[in-house]
Amino acid sequence: LFLPFIINTEIGNDAGLYHLPFQTWIKNYKITFGLSNLHSRYALTTGYDYLFSIFWFKNYFSVAPIVQSSFLLLFFSFFLKFLNDKKNSLIIILILPVLILFPVWQKYVIFDYGSVDFSFGVISILFILQTLYFFNGNYNKQNIVSEILILFTLFTFVVISKPTGILFFIIIFLIITFVIKQNLSKIIFKNNLKFVLLFLFFTILIWFLRNFIISGCLVYPISLTCINVSWFNSADLTRDISLISKYTEHFSTIVNYLLENLFSFKYFLTFFLSILLILLWFFSKKHFLKI
Repeated sequence: LFLPFIINTEIGNDAGLYHLPFQTWIKNYKITFGLSNLHSRYALTTGYDYLFSIFWFKNYFSVAPIVQSSFLLLFFSFFLKFLNDKKNSLIIILILPVLILFPVWQKYVIFDYGSVDFSFGVISILFILQTLYFFNGNYNKQNIVSEILILFTLFTFVVISKPTGILFFIIIFLIITFVIKQNLSKIIFKNNLKFVLLFLFFTILIWFLRNFIISGCLVYPISLTCINVSWFNSADLTRDISLISKYTEHFSTIVNYLLENLFSFKYFLTFFLSILLILLWFFSKKHFLKI
């Protein structure tokens, strides 16, 4: 099913810039303090780099696109989970925005390998959808443990998939508050889930330690998390903060693109088909439940 994506996948621009050089380093050398002094973007590397480095050998990258296609598989697996749920009203809310914004995906989410943008996008979207799914009360005594486990596992991968993942701590705080208010914490402590959650917690702590070893910052380039150790480079940090602030201006370009294409044929067709498919599914499901 995903063979066309694997065949047509190309290596990303950032892959050659710093992802593959970093992966070459970790494949051939032990832990190195201050590695970001060789290239400041090494401080922005992610858990994806460690996963991806397993799937290429010397100059042989033919197996590597499978990593990206696996995120597609994960993405659609979750959608099937949502579609099979009996609480139909939430399904439209969950799926419609993703499908409506598909033209934006086509332009700004490039399906390449060696870069982290696509994988991070998939994991973060799934985490948000799973959170909404959980808040809507889509759990019972039989699946509550698995639903919480999925949430915190996705959150862990979000954090180690990109420095931007640190922003999702706001969501995890809301989840913890929700769990406490709904008296679900008792279920967690009665099961082995507490040991898994501790493992995920220590995984995030180890990841912060890894960031500190490379750059002197727990989360680069957030200056508040940086410590003035011998391998910390304040000049690189200042420069990278300036560069990243310029990238944020790119958001206005995305908005302009969305507005310009709002009434284009491609956008209208995607919107119309999305609405049609969801309505067809909704009414067929409703009819099936009546039977």
